[in-house]
Amino acid sequence: MFTILQFNTAVDKGDWRYVKKIVKNGSVENGIREHYANALIRAMGANATAAAEALLDDGTPQTGHYIGGDFDGCFPIHVAICYRNINLIKKLIEKGADLTQIVKNQTPIELAAKFKRWDIVELIAKATRARADGADHNNLALLYAIGENTRASRNAAFALLKSGATQTAHYVNGGFDGYFPIHMAIHYGNIDLVKKLIEKGADLTQTAQNQTPIELAAKLKRWDIVEAIAKAKPAREDGADHNNLALLYAIGENTRA
Repeated sequence: MFTILQFNTAVDKGDWRYVKKIVKNGSVENGIREHYANALIRAMGANATAAAEALLDDGTPQTGHYIGGDFDGCFPIHVAICYRNINLIKKLIEKGADLTQIVKNQTPIELAAKFKRWDIVELIAKATRARADGADHNNLALLYAIGENTRASRNAAFALLKSGATQTAHYVNGGFDGYFPIHMAIHYGNIDLVKKLIEKGADLTQTAQNQTPIELAAKLKRWDIVEAIAKAKPAREDGADHNNLALLYAIGENTRA
């Protein structure tokens, strides 16, 4: 039988192979599992995947968090994201990770978006949709995903929209100052994403740099997007009066599109 002293000594020494052996063995001193949550967060900090997975499989709660240092306040899910350890992130989510936990003003999905790990963003977005425990935290990640404009980030954006992400976040400062997701999608000429944003309730009256979405599309001569927005507006009745400038640009362009 393994004792609490043996377990804590192994944790303190960072002997994660021995920690895994103790957890897997199952023949342990009464009360030892009360120390598992602390061991889990420390294993996460050492990126000791095998030991962390053994602890999770044993039912260890994800309640431990760091105090001080670079990971101050971080829970296991945040630490795994910092290490970009997608397999461990999957395990944490499977075992009930709280995807609404905020550390340094960032939820797990916002942290993943900050690191531009769109595979992790997509993974969390899909889990959020299934568990309905934080879709309202996905709006900033959605903005970042559209702004990144890579295949992986676009896939993440679609997953975020399916998860129920709102379109309320906007850029502050820089060349995209004030841009909402719909403006970003128009800027990059992503017609499929524009249509999905409209389907999911994009506010077509939002102005960014004194331009509504349809005015921006017209300025960029993206007449396919202008047409998509124009068709959506009569059905939605949320801004048809903003179409007059776009109409002028469209007539002035004088092309088939």
